Amino acid sequence: MIKKLMTLFFVFLLLTLSSGVQEKSVSREANTKYEVENYVLRPINTFGERFKQKVELTKGNQSEDNKLIKKTMVKKKDKVKHNNWMLFEITSYTNGRESTGKRKGDKNYGITASGKHTKEGRTVSADIRVLPMGTVIYIDGVGKRVVEDTGSAIKGYKLDLFIEDLDKALEFGRKKNVRVKIIKMGDTK
Repeated sequence: MIKKLMTLFFVFLLLTLSSGVQEKSVSREANTKYEVENYVLRPINTFGERFKQKVELTKGNQSEDNKLIKKTMVKKKDKVKHNNWMLFEITSYTNGRESTGKRKGDKNYGITASGKHTKEGRTVSADIRVLPMGTVIYIDGVGKRVVEDTGSAIKGYKLDLFIEDLDKALEFGRKKNVRVKIIKMGDTK
């Protein structure tokens, strides 16, 4: 009986104390025409350095204050700076079954994760946590490419160049410690 009373008392205290906790209002003067904008705040200590808080605000045309519509925790992304050379491991792939598991005539054959058609001399696959979709890069010894695709084996500092011809793709092989420079950062959404 005493255990039940103590448990009920503890639950009552817990509910009473936690009910006073409210989210902090985040406001800013509305100065653009966009409906929704994302804001990323500094890491919260209770979750350590691996997570950061993501807050979405809606910008109202009738009001100067923004309203908090969503508050979530997201994994922290690797920080990549413009104009710095980075080292990547680079491989190549084709549209064929040996690379994608698809054959000509299959649904989405030759279509990248971004929805575009693969194009030799343009398309490169990357880990979008490191290089977001649409990022324009310069690969030393290869040239300019655009991140338009992802791959199950492409994690971290790895790139996969699209090459149309299987023999040329196999000849390219695997290259380690290739210098890569960001020309224009893609969309991080």
